[in-house]
Amino acid sequence: MELEGRTVLITGGARGMGRAQAECFAREGTSVIVTDVDTPSLELAVQEMRAQGLDVSGRELDVSDREACFALAGELVPVDILVNNAGVTECAEVLDLSEHAVRRMTEVNYYGMV
Repeated sequence: MELEGRTVLITGGARGMGRAQAECFAREGTSVIVTDVDTPSLELAVQEMRAQGLDVSGRELDVSDREACFALAGELVPVDILVNNAGVTECAEVLDLSEHAVRRMTEVNYYGMV
């Protein structure tokens, strides 16, 4: 697939796999829009990638916020590739997880992708 000139949106792209994906796509000539809930990490990631000459922009986004997702989608240019990378986890035995932790993981990891 020819990537040059395409637009890529990566959720959860400020660190880890999302950031690595953003850098790889940008090196292939795409325009990358990175989203994340962690604004300071997002701003730093975008700044560092731009310093490498990569076409990257950032937007704060909590993928569990349905209205925010639709609002962002309405503002963006057409996106050619969507990478649903955002995710959260809490490492514990299932019965030891709080209701809040289970709800947050479901909201981000399932509903955020849907």
